[in-house]
Amino acid sequence: MWIFVPHTVVVWTGKTNKEKHTMNAVSRTPRGFLLLLLMVQFLFGFASEQRSLAQHAPSIFKIGWSADGNLQAIGYDDYRTVEIRNAATGQAVRTLEIPFCTDIAWSPLPHPELLAVGHWGGILVFDVTTGNVVTDIRGPVFPAVTTIAWSPDGTRLAAGHQMDSMGGEGARGISSVWDATGQFLMTFDSSPHLYGVDSVAWSPDGTRIASAGIDGVMIWNTVSGVKEADLEAEEVRQVSWSPDGGRLIAAGHRFSAKVWDGNTYQSLTNIEIGDIVKDIAWRPDGQQIALLLNNTLRIIDGNTYEILYDSPHSPDIPSGLAWSPDGSQLVYGLGEAMQVVSPPPVSTPTPTPTETPTPTETPTATPTFTPTPTETPTLTPTPTATPTPDPVIFFDDFESGSGNWTATGRWALNSQYHHSGSWAFANIRNTPSSYTDTLTLNVPLDLTGATTPQLTYWTRYQLRSLGNNADRIYVQVSLNNGQTWTAVQTIAGPAKKLSWTQQQINLSAYTGQTIRLRFSISSTGAPDDVTSIPYWWIDDVKVTHTAS
Repeated sequence: MWIFVPHTVVVWTGKTNKEKHTMNAVSRTPRGFLLLLLMVQFLFGFASEQRSLAQHAPSIFKIGWSADGNLQAIGYDDYRTVEIRNAATGQAVRTLEIPFCTDIAWSPLPHPELLAVGHWGGILVFDVTTGNVVTDIRGPVFPAVTTIAWSPDGTRLAAGHQMDSMGGEGARGISSVWDATGQFLMTFDSSPHLYGVDSVAWSPDGTRIASAGIDGVMIWNTVSGVKEADLEAEEVRQVSWSPDGGRLIAAGHRFSAKVWDGNTYQSLTNIEIGDIVKDIAWRPDGQQIALLLNNTLRIIDGNTYEILYDSPHSPDIPSGLAWSPDGSQLVYGLGEAMQVVSPPPVSTPTPTPTETPTPTETPTATPTFTPTPTETPTLTPTPTATPTPDPVIFFDDFESGSGNWTATGRWALNSQYHHSGSWAFANIRNTPSSYTDTLTLNVPLDLTGATTPQLTYWTRYQLRSLGNNADRIYVQVSLNNGQTWTAVQTIAGPAKKLSWTQQQINLSAYTGQTIRLRFSISSTGAPDDVTSIPYWWIDDVKVTHTAS
């Protein structure tokens, strides 16, 4: 007889074995007896599976794609083998053996070489370049890990757990939060899922965790430690945030998917699927959603939810689902083989009419070669090149990496939010400490000869007000190669920009000079403010001037 077991959500640091969030069941039945029953139950089922697996090749049940796009991790349903493959060639480069493996998750940048593997005894974090375990996370009485997920900044791990529930009403759980340095922050103290956690997902800003089970979806605030919401849904098996954090989708055995607002948690729509949903994955740009059904792969539009693609039905049950980091490919398992799908093209809006040249300035006109004097002289190009310098002095969309910048503190490239392309710089603080983090451009900006120079960049941020103090973000300029800095823009909390907004800063005061540029965020870190965290994202940094 199988024992019904509720789950819990646990969070650790990414590089240490310090426990961060736990929901451990409290049972009225003696702990040793329950653990013995649970282990007997598992070993009996596992032995049966091993007898079956011995007669056929293991099938794929989990797939992950590394954040740099170079490697894929494939977990097989022998529940012990994880194969690392070169994503370009498909060749196996390493095999990991982890008994009772349950889930896999790649670390986000800047550590794409780290792979977390959940198992019945805890979580192992491997450096796949060496095959060595760099972190072994387990507790004194560690419940079985069923699902894991890295925080967007790669400093924490969340896990869903399976715990014995024969204590009936006495079975409850708590969660604790720890800083990346091992500092204790808070404890969650509310009821966990009654029958299990099948999926956990971080909000893109790292402030919340969504956990899913057959009794619905719960939202946990990782800063204040409180449960923000219980979202009504039945028999949920998977939950996922949209890349911009604006929506939350969950689905499972009810032949439909539910979508909520990612901030207000208001129900937005119910998508009829007509089949069991085993896995969900947003395309990294948020334009499409992949749904792994009982016998097929489906891709729907990320905004209208219209069906864009259905794979042919297969007698094999598909398992494992992952997008490439650039969204150009989608992979899933079918038996022991991995299927590769090129998604439908993303629909693009019709170009605006302003991009169409007027008839009098059509580029096909060639007034230079017409000898008649009636041609308007304003349309006649001069035979020599214009001496006006290029109006773009500097531009960086971070798609080529961070080589132009020197970052301190929590500044790091991040693919969760981006105004264009796949990358932006982000500074996300999960602790109420006092700090100043800077992002400094390594390249001096020569404004000699520039006419009305201007800095533009795209941003989203959240800043707190802390009594008489506040979080602040600065754009700063230096005329002495970084010895001293002058703010050309200051924004103080409380302030929020939850969607991408362009900022424009006039640099005319520095015409004719060479300047250095940096972005700086500082916080007083008042420990009594745990309702929000400061963060700042920037993308598409550009310095231009007016062509003469």
